[in-house]
Amino acid sequence: MRAALHFTGHRFIDDEAAAADAIAAALSSLHIVGACGSLASGADILFAEFCARAHVRFCVWLPFGPARFIAGSVTPAGAAWIARFETALSQAATVSILDADRAGDPYAACSSAAMDAVQAWAAAEAAAAVQVALWNGVASTGAAGTGADVAAWRARGLESRIIPIG
Repeated sequence: MRAALHFTGHRFIDDEAAAADAIAAALSSLHIVGACGSLASGADILFAEFCARAHVRFCVWLPFGPARFIAGSVTPAGAAWIARFETALSQAATVSILDADRAGDPYAACSSAAMDAVQAWAAAEAAAAVQVALWNGVASTGAAGTGADVAAWRARGLESRIIPIG
């Protein structure tokens, strides 16, 4: 199946190698025409690294500038993730930075913009719009987070493929 992907998932991964293998296995049956998501530590960076290795064009969406994003969404997972963020950011086909401070939740606004981009990409490429989420199955309590992303994608009537994590 030809697919444009929206990727999302948890920031803190217990078994990174197993998660990377699960991502590769989950995406192996797809002909990916492109992918979009954010670039927080954990799942987002693992998806971006998969795309780079597979020569899949991917776009990064950030709710605000890289320095602020790194401070809140990368640094808490450890210094090694900062270098991985910077590498992935440099490999992205495009980087879109929202002026999301005007939004109710900047992370939710960023996810919505990435989802819109995936749907537009899928339409332009005559491909399916598919979300892939590295997720523990727990619903988010706020407007943002992996559970909220899955719920928002499904509310659009689109396919979400879950890669379960504990």
